[in-house]
Amino acid sequence: MMRNLLIAVAAGLVGALVLHIAMIFALPFFATGDAWSRVAGLPLEGRFVEAERLGDTETAGLEHPFTTTAICRFEITSQPIHLRAEGYVPFWSLAVFDRQSNEVFSMNDRTAAGTALDVTLATPIQMIGLRESIPPALANSVLVETSAATGYILLRAVVPDASWESSAAAFLDSATCAPVDPAA
Repeated sequence: MMRNLLIAVAAGLVGALVLHIAMIFALPFFATGDAWSRVAGLPLEGRFVEAERLGDTETAGLEHPFTTTAICRFEITSQPIHLRAEGYVPFWSLAVFDRQSNEVFSMNDRTAAGTALDVTLATPIQMIGLRESIPPALANSVLVETSAATGYILLRAVVPDASWESSAAAFLDSATCAPVDPAA
């Protein structure tokens, strides 16, 4: 009798453990308020959009009191995209995420060549074509290869005080994430 009770308790504990592990792994697939679901509605217009358009950005983890954030949704199955921004801000950072919000690439103005943002994002097959013949418009671009065909990009500019707000706004307004022009 005691042996049957111990077996039943052990089976119940193992079952509960398996159920909890399955729930933890399944949670991202059933979450409706994740970053991708907020970004998926953005148009593929080739421009960055202010993070405030997504709604409550503080709970999304997109805003910090001393930064301004812009977001661009991308889809590179047919052609690569070229990310550009110009202007001076004390610090900027760029992060590329796949649909599951895994960061696939990041850089900032300290790791860029110069202060301008100039990055080309391409799939492995597209990258082969780009490396065979780099268009002149991409000659100074950082070439980034990713297997993530869809995702989103966060571009942040630091605003240490109010005097930098116009510079940060101009930097983010200049930011583009347009498809690479095949004729360029």
